[in-house]
Amino acid sequence: MFYKLIRRKIGGPSLICVAALMVAALAGCGPTGGAPTGTAISPTETPTVEITGTVKPTLEPGSTAEPTNTAAEPTETVEGTVLLPTLPVPTESPTPLGSIGDYQWKQVGLAGLSLTDLALLPQGTNLILAGGVKGAWLSSYDYTDWQPQDVKAEAESRNGEVAIGSQDVMYYISHTGCASGLPIKDSHTTDGGNTWAEMTIEAVYIAAANGTTAYAATCSSISKTTDAGATWTELPNSKVTNVDPHAIATSPDGNTVFAVYVSEGGSGAVMMSTDGGSAWKDVTPKAGEGEGLQGPMSLTYVTGSEGRPQDGGVYMPSAQGIWFLPLESTEWQLMSNEGSRDPSAAPPYYTSAFFVDTVYSEEYDKPGPVLYEARETFGEGVAVNLGVFRSLDGGKSWEEIGKGLDGHTVRSLVVAPHDPSAHPNMVETLLAATDDGIWAIPMPPPFR
Repeated sequence: MFYKLIRRKIGGPSLICVAALMVAALAGCGPTGGAPTGTAISPTETPTVEITGTVKPTLEPGSTAEPTNTAAEPTETVEGTVLLPTLPVPTESPTPLGSIGDYQWKQVGLAGLSLTDLALLPQGTNLILAGGVKGAWLSSYDYTDWQPQDVKAEAESRNGEVAIGSQDVMYYISHTGCASGLPIKDSHTTDGGNTWAEMTIEAVYIAAANGTTAYAATCSSISKTTDAGATWTELPNSKVTNVDPHAIATSPDGNTVFAVYVSEGGSGAVMMSTDGGSAWKDVTPKAGEGEGLQGPMSLTYVTGSEGRPQDGGVYMPSAQGIWFLPLESTEWQLMSNEGSRDPSAAPPYYTSAFFVDTVYSEEYDKPGPVLYEARETFGEGVAVNLGVFRSLDGGKSWEEIGKGLDGHTVRSLVVAPHDPSAHPNMVETLLAATDDGIWAIPMPPPFR
C-alpha cells in the first residue's frame, strides 16, 4: 500500500516558480497552488458497494461512450427495488484493449469547477475527496456521484488541498498562497463529512498519517495534531525563513515526516524528521557537483508492498527528474533524468500532477511501481497541458494516456480502485482533477 501526499497547486504559477522557470528554462517549477494535501492512500480492502442490473460492454479504444467505472441514473423499479445498470466489465480476464494512447478521457463530474486535489481513503475501500477553489466533494465507487461538503472556501482562493486520515477524518484547506497575504480557511470533519468545523491553524498543505495524527505546513513552520485537527501544536525546530513550503508527507504511523521548501529562485530543500517532528535534518538530494535541487514538485510516501519492499520510500518529481529515497536511507537516487524532464524536449515542461501506484495483485500483474505524470508548459503566459503519461519501468520510458484532455489543466491524479467483490475483472480508473471538474479514463492491466 502507499501514501500519496501533497503538492502545490494554486491555479497558475507562483512568482517563485515564474522566476525559477525563467532561470531554468521552464524546467521544474509548476503551479504552487499534486496531492498533495496530505492524502494517505492504500486501496486494498474489498469495497462493499452493490450494484445490480445489466452488463455493458467494455470500452473500445477511442470510444466516446461512457467510460469504465461510471454508472447511469436508476432506470426502472421492480417490486420496489431500484435497478442500476452495472458498470461496464470485461466478460473474461482483463487484458489490454490496445494502446492506452487511443483511449478516451471522459468528464465524469463537477463540470465547470476548478479542482486542484484528490485524496483516496487510506487502508482500503474507495472513498475519494476532491478539493477545489470553491469547496470539497466526496464520491465513492463508481466515482461519478460527487456530494458537496459543507466547508468554507476562501473567496479569492486559487487552491484547495484535501487529505483523508480515516473513514471519518478528513481535511480541506482553501488558500491563496504565502506570497499573497494568506487568506486561508481550514476545515476538518471527524464524522465522515456529515459535519465540518473550521480549524485554528493557518495551513497551506496538510498530510494525514491516520485518523488522529496529521502534519500541516504553514508559511513559517510545521504544526502537528494528534486529535484529528481539534488542536495543533507548532513544532519548535521546524521554523523556516525566506522560503515557501511546497510539499509535506508523512508515514502512516506519523513518526517520519518530510517537508519540501522552495526559494524565490526555485532552489529546493528537503527536511526530514524520524521522531514525530521533534528533530529535523536536511536530506536534500544533490543533483551534481555544485548543483542543488531545482523545482521539487511533490512528495509521495510509499510503505512498500508485500513481496516488494524495495518500492518503499519517497518519490519526488523535480526539474532534474524523479528522485527516489529508499526507506531507512538518506541517499536519494535519480530514477530517470530523461523521463519526467527530458532536456531535449520541446517545449520544456514541468510536472503538474504525479501519482505512484504500488497496489499489486495477481489479477493485474503490475511490475511496479507504475508512475503517472501530468505535464505542462507555458504558452503566452498561461499553462498549456501536454498530456498525462505512464511509466512502467521506473521513469525510463513513458507512454501518453488517452485523448480528450486538450485545453484542460491537470492538478491531481489518482488510480481509483475497482470493486473486486462485485466485478472481479473490472479495470481500474485513472481520475484527474482539472480546471473543468473530474475526468476519468479506464486503466486495464498494463501486462499479463
